[in-house]
Amino acid sequence: MHQGLEYRPHIDGMRAIAVGGVVLFHFGLTPLSGGFTGVDVFFVISGFLISKTLYRDVAAGDFSFADFYARRARRIVPAYVAVSLLSTLAAGLLLYPHALRDFAASLLASTVFASNIYFYFSANYFAPAAHELPLLHYWSLGVEEQFYLLFPPLLFAARRCTRRRVPLLLAVVAVASLLSGEMLLRFNPEAAFYLLPFRAFELLIGCLLALPGVRFPAQPRIANGAVLLGLALILGGMVALSERGPFPGTDALLPCAGAALVIWGADRVRTGAGARLLSLAPLRFVGRISYSLYLVHWPVASFGRHLFPFAEGWEFFLGGVATSLLFAVAIYALVEAPCRRWLGTAPRALVASTAGLAVLAALAGTILALGGFPQRVEARVLRMLTYVHYRPNEAFRTGTCFLGPRETAESLRSDLCLPARRPLAVLWGDSHAAHYYAGLEPLFAARGYALGQLTASGCPPLPGIAIPTRPNCAGFNDFALAEILRLKPQLVVMAGFWSVDPAWLEALEQALSRLEAAGIPAVVLGPGPVFRRSVPLILADRQRAGDRGVTSGDELSAGVVEEIDAAVQAVVTRVPGARYVPVLETICPQRQCPLAADHVPLFFDNAHLTAHGAQVFSRALIGRILP
Repeated sequence: MHQGLEYRPHIDGMRAIAVGGVVLFHFGLTPLSGGFTGVDVFFVISGFLISKTLYRDVAAGDFSFADFYARRARRIVPAYVAVSLLSTLAAGLLLYPHALRDFAASLLASTVFASNIYFYFSANYFAPAAHELPLLHYWSLGVEEQFYLLFPPLLFAARRCTRRRVPLLLAVVAVASLLSGEMLLRFNPEAAFYLLPFRAFELLIGCLLALPGVRFPAQPRIANGAVLLGLALILGGMVALSERGPFPGTDALLPCAGAALVIWGADRVRTGAGARLLSLAPLRFVGRISYSLYLVHWPVASFGRHLFPFAEGWEFFLGGVATSLLFAVAIYALVEAPCRRWLGTAPRALVASTAGLAVLAALAGTILALGGFPQRVEARVLRMLTYVHYRPNEAFRTGTCFLGPRETAESLRSDLCLPARRPLAVLWGDSHAAHYYAGLEPLFAARGYALGQLTASGCPPLPGIAIPTRPNCAGFNDFALAEILRLKPQLVVMAGFWSVDPAWLEALEQALSRLEAAGIPAVVLGPGPVFRRSVPLILADRQRAGDRGVTSGDELSAGVVEEIDAAVQAVVTRVPGARYVPVLETICPQRQCPLAADHVPLFFDNAHLTAHGAQVFSRALIGRILP
């Protein structure tokens, strides 16, 4: 007969810190740049608790696959179904048909615990922003449940073959998972982030710690030291790490090792300062509701941004955290806790959970089959919304002169991207350079220039700068600069999604200096307008409200863009032979930017130009680029 594990109050305290980091990070608490690592702490805790029960039941001859998966269903499914139903209601009320279809597709994937796989295959540079995906956080449920689908049968198979070497086998798999994920970060960071084989080591750390032979410290000094060190690693990771860095890979060892040390140090001795701190009543309370809080916080953030797009930072932070806590307490009290009692037997838990998942799948399938209910929206608004799924491949020359995140410089078609005709100008940069090509090329041709193009997704023209999310950028920019120095074009036009990062500004100055030393004139295009929301959505909302205005108002993120504009301009003016073209000043006088022309959006997201937008912008800029 299966019996539950003893209650470990310090683990609830650690859950509170983990979920707190995730929630505060997602609602914009800047100092916690690595708050997302709370998910990694959860993985270690889960691996420890679930495998501890599994090992004990197997050793007692009491293990049952039905009971095991019933316990998982009892723990995971009720709150998940409740949050998913509430999210579906909100999505139906708030989202346009295209977004509702995307929501339904992600919901359908989550019902078979494949959200991580779905988001991996749907991720691309022009995919919806994270805050536009209300169920994005379900990726972690996918990783966890896929692990527990595989772990028990594989453990049984391993025990039959080599029972004494099971710990070694688990350790080898964990190391292989870690190292393969670290290597994959260099060329496919999305796979390393989302997919189980490269996340399994985090759960396996907990599984290794739960092995029957593991000895936990009995000396209070050692135990308390381990807990305090573990807390320092967890909190240190939340402060020191950043989503801009490579993750998970070896960086994930910081929160994972911290979680393991806390579990190891407090398992037997709970009288130390660290264990007592984690056992405080407020932390234990948040720990108990941590699963419901994790589930609900991201839909609150996502739909909150939809309802209040202009909410200031602290307003959104405080309102979002408070709303998430209220929903979490309600879901825990009304759904999660009662269902754990009501679904007490394995048959009842499995049948009820399967029924709940089937209802969600049917709901998602209906939404998809009916196209997100487009009849709710006027035809002219639907026409505007078609630009949300605008594909810039032809305008950007994707796959030939504009590289994707996993393509290297060898994929560039030099015969097409670098014309032999003179005079020659070369457009160099990332997508914020590529989006000008369709507009600039005919204007350069009219002035007798051939226009070359060397562009890559997420790769501003900054040789020497490593961008963790785009491992191909360093090689691409080295190649681009070498080709430019070899060809010595009559002009280089550089554009990108610039930053005020001192290292980026220094790299820009060095690149301009190398061009100047080679006698190659350079023009740097300043940052273009960036909006708080996708421009087709802004225009669709206006059309629904009867507003025919096509210039921006509060939607423009002017402050950030102007700061970058000033910093980049200061760098360019220091380099003789380089000129700066302030795009924002040229296109958006008095911070009023055109959003559409001739009933066509000039942008297809919050910053990238459509082909029509490229023509409009290029006509305004050409006189400054080629005076």
